[in-house]
Amino acid sequence: MVRTKALKLLGRAREQAKRAENLQPDVTRRRKYRGALEKATRLLGKVRRRIRSRRAKREIAEDVREHLKSPLLAVIAETESQHGGPVLQARPIGVFAEGYRVLRTAVDYSWPDRQSRVLVVTSTCPGEGKSLTSVNLALTLASAGARTVLVDADLRKPQIGNMLKLPKRPGVSDVLVGHSPLADARRKVTGSTLEVVVAGTTAPSPGDLITTPALERLIEALRAEFQYVVIDSPPVGAVADALILGRSSDGVVVVTGAEMVPRAAARHTLERIAASGSRVLGVVLNRARLGKHSYYSGHYYGHYYGTSPARPEAASGRVASIRGRAAG
Repeated sequence: MVRTKALKLLGRAREQAKRAENLQPDVTRRRKYRGALEKATRLLGKVRRRIRSRRAKREIAEDVREHLKSPLLAVIAETESQHGGPVLQARPIGVFAEGYRVLRTAVDYSWPDRQSRVLVVTSTCPGEGKSLTSVNLALTLASAGARTVLVDADLRKPQIGNMLKLPKRPGVSDVLVGHSPLADARRKVTGSTLEVVVAGTTAPSPGDLITTPALERLIEALRAEFQYVVIDSPPVGAVADALILGRSSDGVVVVTGAEMVPRAAARHTLERIAASGSRVLGVVLNRARLGKHSYYSGHYYGHYYGTSPARPEAASGRVASIRGRAAG
């Protein structure tokens, strides 16, 4: 409907502009008609971009459902802010923030009741954006009025404290070993009602801390006070921590970087989570470049303690490959 209106407007503007050229020189009239033509052209361009974006989103959803057999919770567009701090603090309005609001709605409708919920956010490999997704999901939930706490349970490579510019200790590890009460480890984020428990002091054996009964007590203590407990966990492909944490949660959100992991690897992640007894809420496709209909790829897995994956040319056979759908 909008496109049809734009085309009609453009046609009338072109006719008027052509008629103006054939008339005696009249600068005012020519400027008027040319202005109408430019306005119609801009409107048509906007409509075409919107149609391309919607088509890209439909293709992405089909790709995720077809190859991963899992619901697509949200598509988060790529932005330079994703390499720095939380995009919702710097850019609360726009396509990036809207993606997280869609994710918040999807999470909110994952249960029929209003009980407190514990969510684990993970990914297949490092660099897909699961920590940034955890932060922005928690900020969005808090902005909607839900009492929300964000827990950094990625004790091997914590990111939450740096993103939100919070002290590194005390945190989860300090609480688990009994060096700090939970109340002292909770911190509020400036400009938000969100509370955060950072990872804390670096532990020599993070895997052992994750399996202690103290972690279950920490999660239940937060569940009793908050409506949402969002837990940032390590990638499934690196260690088993996310699978352990998932059993104490009400659902797991899997962040998948667009064109960053093979479909087979992403499927394997979802299968491992389901096999551990956890509920998979769905997939968040992160760092998607909707406007250009293309995505970037990167190394699969990589070293967990190394740098984020590089992103060379797009390749088929990866999640949300719009231009090539080779079987994963």
